[in-house]
Amino acid sequence: MNRITPAKMQSSDLALLCENAKIKDAAVQKLQELGMPGAKTEHYRYFSIVPLLSKSYRHIKQSVQQIAPGDAVEIVDGEVVKAPENVHITVEAAEEIDPAHYDAGYYISHLLTPKVIKISISEDTHLILKHRFTKEEALMAYRIAIEVHEGSTLFLDEIFEKSTAPESLIFYGMDIRIAENATLTWIKDQEIEQNDYTMLASHSCTVNKGAKTALKTFDFGNSRALQIYKIDLHEKVQFEASHLLYADHEAQRGNIIQINHKAQHTHTTQNARHILRNKARGIFDGLIRVEHAGKYAVTHQNARSILLDNGAYMISKPQLEIYIDELEASHGSTTGQLDPDQIFYLRSRGISEEAARKMLIFAFAKDVIDTVENKSIVERLTAKFEKHYSGATS
Repeated sequence: MNRITPAKMQSSDLALLCENAKIKDAAVQKLQELGMPGAKTEHYRYFSIVPLLSKSYRHIKQSVQQIAPGDAVEIVDGEVVKAPENVHITVEAAEEIDPAHYDAGYYISHLLTPKVIKISISEDTHLILKHRFTKEEALMAYRIAIEVHEGSTLFLDEIFEKSTAPESLIFYGMDIRIAENATLTWIKDQEIEQNDYTMLASHSCTVNKGAKTALKTFDFGNSRALQIYKIDLHEKVQFEASHLLYADHEAQRGNIIQINHKAQHTHTTQNARHILRNKARGIFDGLIRVEHAGKYAVTHQNARSILLDNGAYMISKPQLEIYIDELEASHGSTTGQLDPDQIFYLRSRGISEEAARKMLIFAFAKDVIDTVENKSIVERLTAKFEKHYSGATS
């Protein structure tokens, strides 16, 4: 089986591996413009990208799999193995890519993915999407394209299950198109431990006129994963983003997200919460860009982080890039430890210091978890957070 060392490859080498002639030239051209990911790439600066790409991996290529019926879309090592019978799903070559994405990883994943998993939603749907990985020292790439048709509603519960794929690198991503007056709620639940795998995920999402979108991400664990988003909002779109990150040991985890207001009367809120302990590194790089055509936008962005140990490190970069005057906008960021006055108050009520700290941390996390309007998912996320927090303190 062929082995690949990504750091030794150029765009021309990836072109030789690409089996999709429809997007090859465009992807190679963009990759040449951006350059391969490296230590000088702004959104990878704090992710130790060079050692990661300097490793040698077994290149796992897609094979044709028969899709069995199931309650959820299940993807194992980049292959669809199960799907609900009422969901329209195909596996075929991508016909187009986002020509303006800022991340080289987006184009690398397309070049390494012969066929994408396409899901078409034309009626109100609650879809569970599960990922699992089983191969060691592997380089795997796969992409999912989702189209939510006009007036339809998709509740997407995306779960990355416990995996055993040590020393593997996953290039993954979504290409999502939300039609006019459609609705998407996207829950991303990613739990990765140290020996699971490393993920570089790069997504592109276009939200058309009058549509509503909510992106809620939940990251737990001590491994490495970076989620990169480019989201384009058109006229009268409402977009809500919430992020909760809990990381410990020597994890490197985070979200890079660029939200582009491309038309009038768009409304964005973004709320990020991070809890770090041991020597974990958290990354939040959020850019909200209001273009010249984005008059009357309303956008609010806030990031708060708690460091539970001296070795924990948070990179928090909330940003606004505004080209007009006719808008309402705010952003802010705070990073620190638990408030000693709040701990003192709880202790004065007979609560132990350990219990007081736990109460404050859980309240901080629940601020994001409770925004999910699904009781069973709230219970699942709460249990995962408690397992990780309590396990780290035992």
